[in-house]
Amino acid sequence: MGKSVLIASFVALFAAGSAIGGTFATITLDGNFADWVDIPVLVSDEEELTAGVDYAEIKVANDDTKLYVYMRLHRDANPFAYFPDESNYFVDGDNVTSTGFQAYGGLVGSEIFIQGSDAYQEAGGGFNEGALAAGTVLQSPFGVSASEFEFSIDLDVVGVSGAYDGLSLITGNVVSFVFNGSDQVGDTGTNDQLVFSYTMANPPLCIDIIPTSYKTITIDGDFDDWFNVPAAAVDPEEPTHGVDFDVIRIANDADYIYVYMSLHTPGYPFSYFPDETSYFIDGDNNIATGMSVFGGILGSELMIQGPDSFQQAGGGWNEGTLPAATVAIAPLWTTASEFEMAIDRNVLGVAGAFVGQPLITGSTIVLAIQGTDQPGDQGTKDELVISYDLIDSVCPGAYAPAGTDAQGRPLGDLNGDCKVDLVDFAVFQENFTGP
Repeated sequence: MGKSVLIASFVALFAAGSAIGGTFATITLDGNFADWVDIPVLVSDEEELTAGVDYAEIKVANDDTKLYVYMRLHRDANPFAYFPDESNYFVDGDNVTSTGFQAYGGLVGSEIFIQGSDAYQEAGGGFNEGALAAGTVLQSPFGVSASEFEFSIDLDVVGVSGAYDGLSLITGNVVSFVFNGSDQVGDTGTNDQLVFSYTMANPPLCIDIIPTSYKTITIDGDFDDWFNVPAAAVDPEEPTHGVDFDVIRIANDADYIYVYMSLHTPGYPFSYFPDETSYFIDGDNNIATGMSVFGGILGSELMIQGPDSFQQAGGGWNEGTLPAATVAIAPLWTTASEFEMAIDRNVLGVAGAFVGQPLITGSTIVLAIQGTDQPGDQGTKDELVISYDLIDSVCPGAYAPAGTDAQGRPLGDLNGDCKVDLVDFAVFQENFTGP
């Protein structure tokens, strides 16, 4: 969904009790049904049979790639058995009864037929016009008798024969189903049968939010989560070789300070001596404490070089190596044009009077960066000094009558401006898909 925020749980603020069609969710098919808890029941069916597949309730959800179905039975049975104890599932992928195989006297026009672990094309009107691709249908559990099951249908499934070869078989906004459960004691004419429809759900409302520096960044070499973090510094192209910084972004959450850096030309800003780049952090914004850096521009409590960090709070260059988890970097040990790192806000000293004492204590920190010229000391190292104010919320100080989410954004703030007002209501109305 790209550079956006998913807005959820806002319906109660404006339209309590309104139905909004299907449910957009991604379900893991693992036989653990916890991810179905918040999916509403679509069909409830009373107990009818004394044996076989007797459906109790059906839930349906979808995401961008799959349609998910949950079924609970009144008693243990195997709803994915083959002949002679088969249960059959007909899927009307365009919700048009006149197209596809006419199931149950034309109750649905089935494009897809499911039996066991297999799926078959029926779009041309035949009962079985060819087996669909493996993986079209996935089930869990499979081949056992139980009371709960889940399965998925690939929304991108295409036909395999005739005029439907290569064409999508699920094309409608509404999908209809016929479930025909087996009695599993011979054909007594008492099979449990369900006919129902499901309205496909759109993805949750996605909006670009205003720039913010309060954010949790995943240090994985994928820089998409930096999209709305404003630049803390933009540095012109200077050295003719070595590490030449371009854009620096800084963010924080309650636990970490995050730093993003792009370079004018590919380089490696985390190498060791003699090609080292050094990062000095004044954790209390006090030039009189820590090691004096760049002629007293700041007093550094800790220094980062390569993937390691070192205490400097007592004024020394290296007073002890800090824990390995103090710094995380990506990518590591490679030349590139973009990098990111996380620094533990709760790091403690390891030597002298600072053993067990926090090294980052101020509401403002100062970061001094000295890039290497690679190779040799040419006196052309790129140097930056950046002050950054740590913040405690994505919307610090915002009025939030209904509470805030995990990052401090007011619930119901649909346009990302840290307020809940009529503009948000207009956004809600525009994206409301209910009746």
